[in-house]
Amino acid sequence: MVASLSAMRGSGRAERVTGTPEPTIPPRVDVIDLTGHARLGSRGPYVRAFLGLDDDQAGPLAVATRLDVQVHDWITYLPHARLPHATITAMVTWLLVWLDTACDDHPGIDEFAADLLGIVRDVHAAQRTGGPGEKVGRCPTVLRDESTCATTLRADPYLNRIACPRCSTTWNRETGGWQRLRARQDDTRTEQGKAEREVA
Repeated sequence: MVASLSAMRGSGRAERVTGTPEPTIPPRVDVIDLTGHARLGSRGPYVRAFLGLDDDQAGPLAVATRLDVQVHDWITYLPHARLPHATITAMVTWLLVWLDTACDDHPGIDEFAADLLGIVRDVHAAQRTGGPGEKVGRCPTVLRDESTCATTLRADPYLNRIACPRCSTTWNRETGGWQRLRARQDDTRTEQGKAEREVA
């Protein structure tokens, strides 16, 4: 989850050069928010902003913070459990270990499921927003269910590869991957047009 977001996160750093420096690509603030460290203290300001009580707080709450809130809530119903490290990997593993027990004993398991769905939606929304660069059509990769991925692709002017944020297929410019991508996109459009004409 976070690995895909980290790929979109700009560094915002420029190398020291002589002459006029080129502007750097600004970092994605929404991605920075989502990939931040777990901070339980940020939950209160976030909720106040959500309720319209605080105009100074904006942006999504970090995934790690949201998971950490759930871990601290669950452990009150799990007397034999120990708190995991406040990393996404450790907390997800911990929540999976205790999931069956929580489903049986935790009164707020429905709220947990809703919050987890919200986390997934926020991460997917950040991926769909895309990073810097120009739109270069849709991903032509055929998925396991034989449907076409069709996720919008972007070409970053500072990178030599295009990567699909959904299926992770990549095309490298140096090895002719961009030309193959364009050819496959053309083939996909031709196939779709033919199928539509046959249905009509």
